[in-house]
Amino acid sequence: MLAAEGEVDAMLTAEEGDGEVDAMLTTGKREVVCRFRDCICRWLYFSLTTRVAPGIDYVDIPDADRRPAWSLLVGVTDGASSLRLSRLRVARSGRILGRSDDALDVFHNMALQLTLQPQADDDTKELPLPEIDETCACIPIYADGHIWALSATLLDDDIDSFRVVTRRLVDGTRWEHVGAPFTGSVIHYKLPPWSGYFLQGYAVLPDADQILVSFQNYGLFLTFHTKSGRWSPVLTDTEEPRLQDYLPIHGRGIYVQRHQAVYMQRDDTIYAYKLTYHERAQGTPLLKLDPPVEIDFICPFIPEKGYGILTRLTDRLMCSVWISLAWRKPACPCHYLHAIVTTFHLRDEFQGGIKVLHSTYRRVDMVPNPRADQKFCFLQ
Repeated sequence: MLAAEGEVDAMLTAEEGDGEVDAMLTTGKREVVCRFRDCICRWLYFSLTTRVAPGIDYVDIPDADRRPAWSLLVGVTDGASSLRLSRLRVARSGRILGRSDDALDVFHNMALQLTLQPQADDDTKELPLPEIDETCACIPIYADGHIWALSATLLDDDIDSFRVVTRRLVDGTRWEHVGAPFTGSVIHYKLPPWSGYFLQGYAVLPDADQILVSFQNYGLFLTFHTKSGRWSPVLTDTEEPRLQDYLPIHGRGIYVQRHQAVYMQRDDTIYAYKLTYHERAQGTPLLKLDPPVEIDFICPFIPEKGYGILTRLTDRLMCSVWISLAWRKPACPCHYLHAIVTTFHLRDEFQGGIKVLHSTYRRVDMVPNPRADQKFCFLQ
């Protein structure tokens, strides 16, 4: 295990010597202590060598290139009507640029409305995309050279039925319906204990011209064919207790063609769905999903502490951002959010886990609403 410039050993020694950890673990006023620092016990059971905190990085990159290759946007809503975009930069080696405990650069604040940024040599303003007349949540997706908007609703007249509507942006000025709305039943798909929108997430499958769509209920998935505008069911095991092993894709799943798998992060854990296809006598093959494989853990914090999102930089290199959200209980006294940013390589084999390259602690400034009902929306 390599640590560039002796970061891990030196920082562990420095922090252990200041007595801060002992003070936090013995204080009787835990509600006023930063819960991120207060969770050293979780790191001890997780892996001491990969613990990150203010001033402590984990680095396993020999002769790391420090030139920025990617600029990633982290989107967090402030619980009101605006979205804060923060930026982090990653070198081709996987090193996350900047220093531990730095605040992510504030890139932009905007109203919660889809916008289109045209490419031009001169300064241009964001162009608001046309509004979508829907009362339910809507997911924007870029696939097959177009911007799509998916929305799903449970039908009022039949609580066991739902409908999914697909729209495509035309000329940047209007939405058009694509294909007929899909209507289905949730009667065979048990509702999980967690809350959230009925429409949970998606993954783009470019070699199949499909969008894999994930819903809140255990094992409920569909595919949308971007060329034909048709919907198809996804084959899953609806028998108990195996059905409850299916986890919804939260936000955007990452498709890796050479693995024929969709990777996703739920809270602190990375999972993968292996994709296989079932041939039919007529029509296109149906996608079949077995329950997801647990690949690895990114950090030791439980779902009540926050949650994370995954994105891909190259075929093997991925980046995870986990953020502790202010509204989680018990409340953190800090006036900013805590983030763990991790880059890693996927192993060659599907079940091979990950190789962490760099993991670091960063701050996410949410002033003037540091304690609002935030939501970590996207990483791209």
